[in-house]
Amino acid sequence: MPDVVMTVVGNVVAEPRCSETRSGVPFTAFRVASTSRRFDQQAGAMVKGESVFLDVRCWRGAARSVAAALTKGSPVIVHGRLRTRSYTIESPEGGAKRSVTELDAIALGLDLSRLPAAAGESAGALPETDGAPPGVAA
Repeated sequence: MPDVVMTVVGNVVAEPRCSETRSGVPFTAFRVASTSRRFDQQAGAMVKGESVFLDVRCWRGAARSVAAALTKGSPVIVHGRLRTRSYTIESPEGGAKRSVTELDAIALGLDLSRLPAAAGESAGALPETDGAPPGVAA
């Protein structure tokens, strides 16, 4: 069966948790929420739609970097493979089978278009330049 690859734009909704598998492979897990928006002609404004919540896992080298860079509320773009993992919960009545759908991150980053502007700059404003490339005096 081919991989389902997708990109999700959203916000981190819980602090990322860094851990290791039984064999010592590091991973970081967190949850992301993506909320649709649409223009409501009657209201004359953008309105929020439904939210989709998805568990994300980052593996190996990316695991510690992601854990250090992201916090609850961070705007992110996650590109990865959609996976379903099954497991059994043991109880006195017997085992109950469960499954969870996760996004195994291939690439992940902060969504800079949704971060607040640096102090002293208005949101969306580009820094003024004299036309010279950065680091070169005109």
